[in-house]
Amino acid sequence: MAATDLVTDDPAPAFPMVGYAGLAAEDAVFARDIEARGIAPERRRRIGLATGTQWNVARAADAATALAGTVTPAVSPPGIAIGYAGDNQPWAWLGIGNMGSSDGLPDLRFTAIDGAFRQALLSNRLFMVLGSAATVMASGSVAYQLTQASMNLIKALPPGKGVSDTVWNQVSATVSRAGYPVYDTETAFDQMLTQATSGTITAEETLVFQRFAGLLTPVIGDWLFRMSPRNWAAPDRQGPKNARMIFKFVSGRTLADLVSDTAAWNWPEASSDDGKAETARSDIQAIIRTARESVATARLKNTASPYDRFVEVIDDPDWAGVLALSVEVPLDTLPEPLQPLAAGIDPAGFYAHHLGLTATSFTSDNGTLSFDTTSTFGLIDYQNPIDQYFSSDIAFAFKVQQLTVGFENGRLASFTSSAQLMGNRVFGAQTRLFPTGHGNNLILDGVYQSEAADGGDRRDTYVFAMREAGAFQLQLGQLSEMAVDQTRMVTARAADPETGNTTVTAAFQMAGRLRFAEPEKFDPFCWGPPLTAAGTIVDGGIDLPAEADTTDAASAAGLAYSNYAITMSFSLSDPTAVTFTVQDADLTLNAANSRARPNSLFARFPLRLAGLMGTPDPAATGQASTRTPEAAGFVSISAPLQQGKLTQPWYGLVYEVDLGTLGALAGSVGITVRLLAAWSAGGGDKGNPGIYFGVALPGIENMLGVSLPLQGILDIGFRTIQFTTYEDEQHGRQYLMRLRDFGLHVLGLSFPPGKNDITVFGNPDQTSNTKLGWYAAYDDGKEVPANKSAATEGRLAGPGRKAPPAHRTGATIRAARGARLRADGGESA
Repeated sequence: MAATDLVTDDPAPAFPMVGYAGLAAEDAVFARDIEARGIAPERRRRIGLATGTQWNVARAADAATALAGTVTPAVSPPGIAIGYAGDNQPWAWLGIGNMGSSDGLPDLRFTAIDGAFRQALLSNRLFMVLGSAATVMASGSVAYQLTQASMNLIKALPPGKGVSDTVWNQVSATVSRAGYPVYDTETAFDQMLTQATSGTITAEETLVFQRFAGLLTPVIGDWLFRMSPRNWAAPDRQGPKNARMIFKFVSGRTLADLVSDTAAWNWPEASSDDGKAETARSDIQAIIRTARESVATARLKNTASPYDRFVEVIDDPDWAGVLALSVEVPLDTLPEPLQPLAAGIDPAGFYAHHLGLTATSFTSDNGTLSFDTTSTFGLIDYQNPIDQYFSSDIAFAFKVQQLTVGFENGRLASFTSSAQLMGNRVFGAQTRLFPTGHGNNLILDGVYQSEAADGGDRRDTYVFAMREAGAFQLQLGQLSEMAVDQTRMVTARAADPETGNTTVTAAFQMAGRLRFAEPEKFDPFCWGPPLTAAGTIVDGGIDLPAEADTTDAASAAGLAYSNYAITMSFSLSDPTAVTFTVQDADLTLNAANSRARPNSLFARFPLRLAGLMGTPDPAATGQASTRTPEAAGFVSISAPLQQGKLTQPWYGLVYEVDLGTLGALAGSVGITVRLLAAWSAGGGDKGNPGIYFGVALPGIENMLGVSLPLQGILDIGFRTIQFTTYEDEQHGRQYLMRLRDFGLHVLGLSFPPGKNDITVFGNPDQTSNTKLGWYAAYDDGKEVPANKSAATEGRLAGPGRKAPPAHRTGATIRAARGARLRADGGESA
């Protein structure tokens, strides 16, 4: 117990004392209350005035001596751990919490405690509010340490919020050369900064280093709280502008009661920068009032409130410990799985509502003190419920609407979060989300899961998934709707400031169905609700109204997709500068589990869906492209489809048609033709959607035809490909792929002579087409009677099929069986 003389210039000093021994029990209770509320505070104030100057020491020299000498762990009168360095010396440290240190001593510490700070702590009825960093640091300090991670975060700060490159380089060289040491006091830390920069560092730059390096930083469940005095002031915050640390080591009175009674406060001058306890009292009472309102509202709804524990503590007359309010929680130290949230949080509104450190218990073994782990509790309650809205020229945006995190007994106890991903533009077209009450925002809800891992440890997992399915309706595009059944947010690449990487990359991975509008006569887009001429959706033989495209039957229509990813990248040191990109290269299309329209090309022709091709959307990603289908190896071909010029960006479905092999003469080389059904949101006449249908041919020659080598001087080929359709009364629309001017070539001669076409088609009897047939014909130039030609062709057309028209020429027509040019390996039609 430190002591001092009661010395005063007043010849008759008065220190009020009232004895109440011998009173009746009912009167003693009242007397003790009067003593606690009025007499003791006044006596403490007068003693402080009479002895205040005796507690002041030469801080720099004596603090260094105290910290370098023998320090004995002890306990102050209220029951707080201190490092005793001897009589007439500052306390080496003041421990307010033990987060599990290896030496058994409190590791959350103030350092070099003397003057008014130490005097206040000697009261056995301690209630103290700290809020003025300048006042506290005049009588105490905290330890500081810059690390490689904190230095890298400082370097990445945006202009105006960090330090100059010169200062950073000088400080970085100094601390790295010294092995990133711990500086026990702010005086020692500031001296290092001054010496490293030769005195050129500014006060603002010094504060940046102080805020990152202060070691009064408890970590609970991977969440870091900056409680050092230089982190208390928050002038830009939306809410309390200053953190406050409340020491309550008084029994018999609640914290809420003591807040109201500023006469009971020790060291009231340290509670606010203006030195007035009333300022701090007003701020604290506003915080308490809001918490009580939340609890009352929750009880009316018969639910729990995240503020229940806080209200319980402030109303408990026997609770003792340290309660910090409005504590800084830096966005650059969020747990790795939650780093993407930093891009959607307004830093001005993000902080911990409270962090409580219950009085640390201790034991003594032969005079050696051992301190238990401190029981902690806390709450982060970030609320920003307004839906985000941006004009259509902003393609994507991300916002966190809620992040409520509760802590209890040194671990994360509860987690609730919701966020919005806005999509104003997908696949090169403007969107409208339906159904929605939140604009073009997909709602993602976050949950916390804790699972037992190997070794008995627990593994924390955060999962963000879409609340309800929706569909982006697209304007001016062959793709009319992008249904989103699932969306989840994942951290694709977490920042690692220790290695210098401060960039976070997150991915919003979507899955659902793509629904395309159906062209009238030729449908290469294949998936989506079919429309009849009367404008109704035909599904399983049932005509549905056109506006019923949100029913269960219609919602199942479309091409199933997954791994459509919108990526979001930003620096942890500047989360407001966000870059969005679309990763559609890894888009997976699942035709096997998608129902194609009955009259579509995929349903009537043996195709394999190979994937999606496209170019970046400059309006969404800022990446411009001049790539065309021709540059990708495709050439436009004739089809009964209204084609138009594509504009950037464009997208296309790529199909493959396996025509079999050329046989032994070509070493059984296979022939695979690729088809491209592409579209763009703008293009064609008067800005209408552009549509392109093309083919990529093996052995292509100047975009004019195909030449496939056989053996030696022999080759086989055709000039181009043409698609046609015809309507079968029994089986619906049929698709024909015609290989024009087919022939065998040797030394510039072609066989057979004349015009020779091969027509390839699917099995008209099957709606799911897997077999390929072919029909070959050539014109030998001889005239034959029209009735003979018609009769011959009629035999091939078959019942219920529309026979090809008779030619003016006599045609030799063959239906080949067992031919080499086929895909299924079985008989051709």
